[in-house]
Amino acid sequence: MVNRRQCYLVALLSLAVAVGALFYSSQVTWSLAASPLKTGQSLNTLEATISALLRNTNTAHPPPTPQLPPPSAAPETFSKGDQQASTDSTVIGRKEGLKKDDDDEDTKPHTAKTLPLPSGRPEPKKAEEHHAGMREELDKVLHSPGLTLQRLHDAPVWPLVRGKVWGDKLRDSLHPLSPCLRFAISSGMELKTTEQSRLDEIISLFQGRVLNATLRRRTNHSCSSSGQGASPSPLTAMLIDFDDQYDHGAIVPNVTNERYVMYFSKDTGMIRIHSHFALVRALATLVQLIASSAQDQLPFLALPVPFLIVDQPAYSHRGMLLDTGREFYSVDSILRLVQTLSMAKMNVLHWHLADDQSFSFASEAVPELVQSAYPDDPENLKTYTVADIKRVVEEARKWGMRVIPELDVPGHTGGWNRAQGVLANCPRFACNTASGLTMHPYSNRTYDVIEHVLKEVRSLFPDPAIHLGGDEVTEGCWMEDPTISSISRNKNDHWAHFERKLNEIVSRLDIEPIRWEESHKFFVDKVVVPKYPITYHLWQWFLQDFSWAVKEINKGSRVISSFELYMDMWCMSWDDCYGQNPLRHLESLDQKTIDDPNRVLGFEACPWEMTELNLDSENLWVRLVGVAEQMWSSSEINATSPVPYGRGKFLRLHGNRTAERIVGFCHVLSGTMNLFSEDLCSASRLGRSEPITKQTTYRRRTRQREEMICKRIATDPPIPCTSPNCRTGPT
Repeated sequence: MVNRRQCYLVALLSLAVAVGALFYSSQVTWSLAASPLKTGQSLNTLEATISALLRNTNTAHPPPTPQLPPPSAAPETFSKGDQQASTDSTVIGRKEGLKKDDDDEDTKPHTAKTLPLPSGRPEPKKAEEHHAGMREELDKVLHSPGLTLQRLHDAPVWPLVRGKVWGDKLRDSLHPLSPCLRFAISSGMELKTTEQSRLDEIISLFQGRVLNATLRRRTNHSCSSSGQGASPSPLTAMLIDFDDQYDHGAIVPNVTNERYVMYFSKDTGMIRIHSHFALVRALATLVQLIASSAQDQLPFLALPVPFLIVDQPAYSHRGMLLDTGREFYSVDSILRLVQTLSMAKMNVLHWHLADDQSFSFASEAVPELVQSAYPDDPENLKTYTVADIKRVVEEARKWGMRVIPELDVPGHTGGWNRAQGVLANCPRFACNTASGLTMHPYSNRTYDVIEHVLKEVRSLFPDPAIHLGGDEVTEGCWMEDPTISSISRNKNDHWAHFERKLNEIVSRLDIEPIRWEESHKFFVDKVVVPKYPITYHLWQWFLQDFSWAVKEINKGSRVISSFELYMDMWCMSWDDCYGQNPLRHLESLDQKTIDDPNRVLGFEACPWEMTELNLDSENLWVRLVGVAEQMWSSSEINATSPVPYGRGKFLRLHGNRTAERIVGFCHVLSGTMNLFSEDLCSASRLGRSEPITKQTTYRRRTRQREEMICKRIATDPPIPCTSPNCRTGPT
């Protein structure tokens, strides 16, 4: 029989259960389920259970952490072009636009598959769990960065971050880094062997070439002792989170994604990328975020932690032309240029291989062309062998660069003069001008040589695009050759015939052609219908009528602009280059068309009158970085930079944030990477406005070459096209 004491206990138990259900029903229910009352259980045990339940119920608990909504399983959306990328296999470049709320784009869940870690690191299972936690932390920050961080003005890097920089404005402590910073690669998918090797290669490249030197340059700490006793503890490792879902390109970044996210907290460093090209851009930013104040102190991050950077370029074609058709550059100097371009977040080296003065490529398919190389020393002709070209292309690949070769036809072809039967026979014209020589449009030999050379070039350069020139085609040479002028006195008849024959070769070889703007009339008027869309390279900004270009862009054509970016004419200083408007004459395009990644592909700087000495002087590189920020940051310049989008004076910037960014970047290229002298990094030198150095020497050498070419053609003219077998006639 139940006594009164037991009734009280049962009533007390009921009260406890009710209170628990009211305040913390889930906890009480779990506890009761875990410790059920059993028949014969002692009263003392029952009382202890009730007391424990009451204590748990009355204990103050912090409010539960708000749960973020589950991330969408749908792929991220960067821009319309990214959605179209997988279906457009013909684009040679793309512009990747940022959405207004681009911070919410990286909430995709990951299932980590961590690569094997070197000895001495955590076990793979533990590392996988740790990386999953890091990814979760980044996902939360990306979902709503405004909850914990504030929008910062910019970051101390060049070029300017085009996306968003978030940080804590109330914090002023700078977090130390280990001089021996390590990287771990993790991925939410099974990495291909080639992709894994690319990522490893890039990390090794930056660690050996840039990061280690930057981290240890002004510190006496060794790897074994770095950070001992430091407060806070230095960051020793970073995670590279990779997912190739958005990297639709392969080695050639036709539609690659260069977007990256960088996040640092007090004990976490992480970079999220979707292609190995993005890793190159992210590490170029990281190098500039490393600072140091004294030899006995650890290097530290230049932004207080935590901070978040979301960045990607405005345009996908961000290039510079290298003219080896007029001047020879050593292979080592070209490799230094590739590294400089990559660190400035440019991604295209446009290699102008031949012109009137020289044919710099030592073709194995047409070996006689080597005799058209630089005639300064006929006994020691300077050319680029197949091995040289492979070396440059491979180095460019490592640094996230494309190399697009150019063989300018049918004009500017004096360098082809050793391939008999290719050029028109015009010795008087050649000796009067020694430039503007043109190919014979009715010689089968012309097209045989072109096809052999293009086939060889196609095999050496992995990029599907080849620049085929088409500028400044003069009629003087054609009119002097009676085998041409007897067919027609109209230059366009000969040029149209040439373009049709060239188009047949280009189609057979699956080349995506880029042409200087002058050849547009044959494609606009449908005289020639190419297999792949033509990309027009615009340069004559001084012409007033570009309505044809606007019409073609509106129809879907693609353009690369070098308006005002000729470094020997209009882009003569940092002020000039930074303030130029490469979209001049295209302002009538609506913003939607300009933002289309398959219309305005990007910009390109063209330093025609340049020698190898310029690669080691401020006259080239300071102009280059001004252009680089135009290409990467674009509209962000007008929004955040002290320099207006127009003319600005660099000397006025001395001491302000823009000057600090460019001087700091200069020290990375010079003091750390030894690409040129660190003496060039003062604001006073960067503000100079001078012509390209050694211009007089360049022109003197050019005249000497022209005289030699004249003698060659006069004494050994090309074989005239008189045989019926080499006359194809207009079609």
